[in-house]
Amino acid sequence: MLKNSFLAILIFLFLQSCAVVQKPWIEAENQKAGTRFIPVELWTGERWNGAHELTMWPADFTFGKRNHKRISGPFTWLHPVTNEELNAYQRVNETKKGTKKHLFTINPDRTGLAKIYDNRPVVGERLQSVNAVLFPLGWWKKGERRNFPFFEYVDGRKIERTATIRIRRLSFTYKGIEHALKYDWILKDTTGKILFHERFIFAPEKSLVYFKNRLKTGNKRSISKQKTTPTVLKADSKTKVRVKSQ
Repeated sequence: MLKNSFLAILIFLFLQSCAVVQKPWIEAENQKAGTRFIPVELWTGERWNGAHELTMWPADFTFGKRNHKRISGPFTWLHPVTNEELNAYQRVNETKKGTKKHLFTINPDRTGLAKIYDNRPVVGERLQSVNAVLFPLGWWKKGERRNFPFFEYVDGRKIERTATIRIRRLSFTYKGIEHALKYDWILKDTTGKILFHERFIFAPEKSLVYFKNRLKTGNKRSISKQKTTPTVLKADSKTKVRVKSQ
């Protein structure tokens, strides 16, 4: 009898803790209006306190099937082209071909996380302006679509691009994880040609759980390498340290 009572208490405490974790995500949704508040923490994978505000809290989250992905920061980073001093998260992805490194910051309208720096094997470095949104933030509606015009800097040239985010499922259960978000990210040039079409699913305290390139390989653009100097990030400091390319 005592053993059963102890087990029942443990189960009760576990369920209570689960309810505490789920509460912020439940309260972030307005079922009648078909809207949802999307916090930075859905992207970082860190636990969310439920506040309906966009704050770049410290993050150090490792994820992926092989624990090969990591989000850390924020760091202070000086944009090599625009000279803007930005707070940025770093996302590292260790692949068979080498290490991919990306930097993200909140865009000026505070409606998404913009990928401002991209460094990957073979392709090399790419730099983009602060409106190159890849992840939605703040209040979004079911089925909503938003466009984000931005610039990509290639070999000293400023190229116009437009990123589009379309919400596919604002909140659903993905492999047993509630309050997941599913959306498409589409990149176009000035002629309207689709350069990238990708699908993402993010889940609370998991970060990215699903990715699919929906554009056929044959239609994928070739990306020019950029001749920019790599920037070394120093955490919690405004010091920017540059190193020469190898």
